[in-house]
Amino acid sequence: QKGIGWKSCFQVSDCPHMLSGPFTFKFDIAGPLGKLGYVTPTWLDALELAGLPQAVRDAHEAGGTVIYLPLRPGAASGVSAALRHLE
Repeated sequence: QKGIGWKSCFQVSDCPHMLSGPFTFKFDIAGPLGKLGYVTPTWLDALELAGLPQAVRDAHEAGGTVIYLPLRPGAASGVSAALRHLE
C-alpha cells in the first residue's frame, strides 16, 4: 500500500497542504463543508503559496512533492514523541 494516510494527517493538523508540481491544494476542516464532516480540497492561490514557510516553498520549487502539516496548537509534543518511536 502507498500513501501517508489522510486520517493520520488530520490527527495533528486542521489544514494539511499538498504541493506536487502544478498541483497545490489544502484540506481545511474550517472550510464551508468541514462543519458537515466533509473536507474537500481547495486550490492554493499565489498569495497563499507565498505565505508558506520558506523551506516548504524551496522543496516544492526543487521539484519535490511536499506535504505540509501546520500543527494544531498543542500537537507538537505528541508528534515529537511519535517520531522518536520511529527511530
